[in-house]
Amino acid sequence: MSNDDLLYDPIDIQPIPAGTYSAHVARAELVTSKAGNEYVACEIQILQGSQQGKTVSVNFHIHAKDPRFRQDSRRKLTRLLSCCGIDNVTKSSLQSLYEKPFLVEIGETKDNFGDTNNVLGFERLRGR
Repeated sequence: MSNDDLLYDPIDIQPIPAGTYSAHVARAELVTSKAGNEYVACEIQILQGSQQGKTVSVNFHIHAKDPRFRQDSRRKLTRLLSCCGIDNVTKSSLQSLYEKPFLVEIGETKDNFGDTNNVLGFERLRGR
């Protein structure tokens, strides 16, 4: 099989190596799941280094029924907003996240489909 026959490059779907990266939010939206639960879906894009341009997705289940899961999601979303200089969590503040740099800590894990990434946390860029 030639490269022309490939539908996509499997190297592109390899997980980002675990570490802390300079990043920004490339997409953030309030989504309703099939079960009717709202959550915030974000796409985080790496800004520098060998992983520049790669993205990792993170969902914040701010209305989850499980109180600990809901609290953890709200804490992480609040931390992301804070790192971007945003104080209040509102629907319009999601759009304010775009292209504001911060540090993201990315981990690696395995799921049913193989190696994947998870977002462990957010930090304000040093000097900001």
